Amino acid sequence: MRLIIVREDKYVSIDGVGYHDMDMSSIPSNIHAVQWYDDEGEIEYITIKGKSREPNKRITSLDDFQTIISLWEQTDQQKKIVSAPQPPTIEDNLITAKGKLNETDYAVLPDVKIVNLDQFIEYREWLRNFLFDPKGGIIDWPIKPQPVWIN
Repeated sequence: MRLIIVREDKYVSIDGVGYHDMDMSSIPSNIHAVQWYDDEGEIEYITIKGKSREPNKRITSLDDFQTIISLWEQTDQQKKIVSAPQPPTIEDNLITAKGKLNETDYAVLPDVKIVNLDQFIEYREWLRNFLFDPKGGIIDWPIKPQPVWIN
């Protein structure tokens, strides 16, 4: 695991996924940042009220930072839920069905000569039936036929 905590920026990143505006109340005020690389890391300190800066401290445990790691995990879960794709609505599927129907209008014109006209008629009938009884969610749309032109 690669962990970066920057207290002043209220930033936490785990394995390249970072979030700002994190609650840093569990991080001591003299810490500037924490860097962790798989099984070891270091704490970088800041100067407080004119005192000289402490040297970086090597660490071999993240026990002191479990609160901020848990907060990052909660934030990450919430972001994934919010950004999860939503299934299409009835309105979305109506737009799709109308578009698919419009794409094949040419096939049923009287001056268009195709061998597989029956496939287009069946396909378009399925789409028109859907328009009369639309549903939301993922639809198993029929495959649009490819025209076979009469020579």
